[in-house]
Amino acid sequence: QHIDYPSLSKKTKKKDNSNNTILEVAVHVRRGDIKPCNRWSYRYLPNSYYQRILDEYLVDENKTAQVTIFSEKNSFEPLTEFSAKNYTLKLDTDLTSIWMEIMLADVVVLSCSAFAYVPALLEHKARVIYTEFHMQPLEGWEVIRKNSTFMKATHEEVEHMKRKCKK
Repeated sequence: QHIDYPSLSKKTKKKDNSNNTILEVAVHVRRGDIKPCNRWSYRYLPNSYYQRILDEYLVDENKTAQVTIFSEKNSFEPLTEFSAKNYTLKLDTDLTSIWMEIMLADVVVLSCSAFAYVPALLEHKARVIYTEFHMQPLEGWEVIRKNSTFMKATHEEVEHMKRKCKK
């Protein structure tokens, strides 16, 4: 399938946001087929993980973060906590819109998924926060390592969720 991005043409190329007071943040929260209760549980990142990323990595006193969460309605955890933080939730949105917004964002937070990884590869000016999985990061991406202390709480939380799964 061919996807055309006319709005990424000359007239809407990535803007220089260095003097802007708004920081556009695109977050892909993989859900749908990924749950702590199935064979893909090792790639599941709980909502709390994304919130920790946003809290710890987006500290900039001079800018206000405008956070958009891209995900699916079919989710093991409710996504309402993101709405409570005034983040924009875009659920089950079409591929072209999501990729375009990711490619125009100032900061991209990736899940362990190729879905948002691809547009992040195509955008070279965004700050990309990448959680280590089988696809390799580009040079310059901020990498959250699987064995880091940051990920310890995430692994423990997923293990706790697994214990609640129906056998």
